[in-house]
Amino acid sequence: MILKIGTIVASRYEIVELIGAGGMSHVYRAIDNKLHRSVTVKVLREEYITDVSFVDRFDREARAIASLNHPNIVNVYDVGNEDDIHYIVMEYIHGKTLKDLISEKAPFSNETMLGVASQIAAALVNAHENGIIHRDIKPQNILCMPNGVVKVADFGIAKSHDSKKLSDDEFSTMGSVHYISPEVACSDPIDPRSDLYSLGIVMFEMMTGELPFDSNNADEITMLHVEAPFPNIRKKNPNVLPVVREIIVRLTNKQPFRRYQSASSLYNDIQRAVMESSEEEYRENTRPAPRTAVFEQKPPQPRDFAQPRVKGVSNKRGSGDKKKDRIIMFGAIGTAAVLIVLLVLLVNWLFDFGGGNNLVNLPNHWGLEVEAVREEMEALGLTLEIYADEYHDTIEIGHITRSEFQDGDNVEPGSTIQVIVSRGPQGAEVVEVPHIVGLHLDAALERLDEISLRFQPDEPQFHDTLGQNFIISQHPPAGQMVAPDTRITVVLSLGQELVMVEMPDFVGMMEHAARVEIVQAGLSIGEVIPVDSLVYSIGIVIGQSVSPGTEVLANSYVDIRVSTGPPEPEEDDEPEPEPEPPADDPDDDEPPTDETPDPDNGDDEPEDNEYPATNGDENGEPDDEDPADTGSTRTIGFMPPTIPDATVRFIVAMRQLDGSLMTVFSDDVGPENFPVSVTVHGVGNVEFIMFVDGTEVGRSFEVFS
Repeated sequence: MILKIGTIVASRYEIVELIGAGGMSHVYRAIDNKLHRSVTVKVLREEYITDVSFVDRFDREARAIASLNHPNIVNVYDVGNEDDIHYIVMEYIHGKTLKDLISEKAPFSNETMLGVASQIAAALVNAHENGIIHRDIKPQNILCMPNGVVKVADFGIAKSHDSKKLSDDEFSTMGSVHYISPEVACSDPIDPRSDLYSLGIVMFEMMTGELPFDSNNADEITMLHVEAPFPNIRKKNPNVLPVVREIIVRLTNKQPFRRYQSASSLYNDIQRAVMESSEEEYRENTRPAPRTAVFEQKPPQPRDFAQPRVKGVSNKRGSGDKKKDRIIMFGAIGTAAVLIVLLVLLVNWLFDFGGGNNLVNLPNHWGLEVEAVREEMEALGLTLEIYADEYHDTIEIGHITRSEFQDGDNVEPGSTIQVIVSRGPQGAEVVEVPHIVGLHLDAALERLDEISLRFQPDEPQFHDTLGQNFIISQHPPAGQMVAPDTRITVVLSLGQELVMVEMPDFVGMMEHAARVEIVQAGLSIGEVIPVDSLVYSIGIVIGQSVSPGTEVLANSYVDIRVSTGPPEPEEDDEPEPEPEPPADDPDDDEPPTDETPDPDNGDDEPEDNEYPATNGDENGEPDDEDPADTGSTRTIGFMPPTIPDATVRFIVAMRQLDGSLMTVFSDDVGPENFPVSVTVHGVGNVEFIMFVDGTEVGRSFEVFS
């Protein structure tokens, strides 16, 4: 079950859109109506809610992420279940997946790849120290924000260190086999080093744009991880530095005891590699510094691309060597400064979603009416999000009091701008915007009128599930406090979009070919009527219920008449000649008498034709009665509520007994052609629906006796 737009989960989270689907769950963007912010809501698929193992695994993910608190791990805000909805509420990440960026920009530079990898490693340090193994590290589960921060997501199959080996069921539901370690592939016991192997594959992919092992067969990929030698990355990308190659080779060793033994030791080596991978001119000017710099043994709180922190240089020299110490210290400081500038530039390059310097100048918005600002920002490709509201003595209700940006700031295209909106002075009259998404227009108008809010329609849209004049979305969202007489902008549904198809010509086709053609044309097979024909061979279509070239609604039924060949010739029933009496019969010349048969001859029954049937067939059986002809045929005039002033495509559809629609009229007509007369055969109370240029304009009912 996919949640409908507008569904409220836990009386708080309003579903806005479906943004992803995995093996276990659907992922939605939602609005937290309490804190007025966007969140991500992950919901367990309906088919798994009765499966104890899947529910347990889903709850395990919630517990796993909730136990972690780190800048490079997606935050969890809430977990729970309501009716049959099991959900996890997490922070909403504005950005792309690492897989997207690899597709767009790979191969990465050494510095950029190390910046990303260091943040993933920092996240794994935190997870592993809290007893959690991720077990599904891959670029699809790495979220990259426009400010350069990298976050690890999707702990759906995470387990603690002391868990037993994977069951067959769990192994079958794991992520892509392209990133699994040999021990996982062999269903051997796993530990944190399995995550490090997967990270090595991700680093290889960032540097080459390719996967080390690939095939259309998942089992074959699995065996390649177990048996095949790892490709030489320098042959794929000659620009890979030796220190980077050494890290990837060590991470992807097939024997866990030959890999890094902890994410912390990997993080430290990545930091050293960042130092060595800086531009040559900087390394030449400060060559002694990297050799003497002391790196932290545990990763710091990651910043953009995990810029390396240099605690200092070795100071265990004699006091008489202070001048050399100062030179080394200033060299280390200079190196760190250069690296910070370099990594900031790399952040701008990697996460430049808009391309180049294509930044957007933020329009004035402080103190302005929020809906007017929203329209202006949307025209610039930006999204305005109300984070909260607050009382304000001078700024009127519904106007912006605070923002995370200043007027005139330059922001990335597609950015979300969070603002706080005024509730007016404390004690001022305000009303809470009701939830009207999913309501019919009449009910919504009534609810808004009750609290003195105004209705503002936006451009209507087609919708697959909401009928005509039901509300698809609203602004401001439900729960926001606004002044009386505020306009609530809504998008109304036009109902399901009508698709018209042109009726093909089926005459001359074989029946089976016509059936295929009917389905491929987006139509439904109606009645197949057998008809005798002296002209067409058996199985040939000789007629159809709707003329070729006529435009009809998709899925309309079409009947076809199929030849059964020439009719069979009627057989003449010639009477058998009566046998002549024997020539020597003395009674031959006697006239017949009316006497009854001689009782001695044993024939008490009359002969077959002695009492011929007067009602029935030749065997004396009663004829089958002709079935009663139900319904009637009528000519009806159809006229839309408003007569168009130009030529339009006018369609009349009749509701059949099975609920489907059958087109009974479809043509281009002008004002002078109305009313349109249509002759139809119907049974009982029949509904007719009129369409003008694909839009429903009216319905009527006619009674057929």
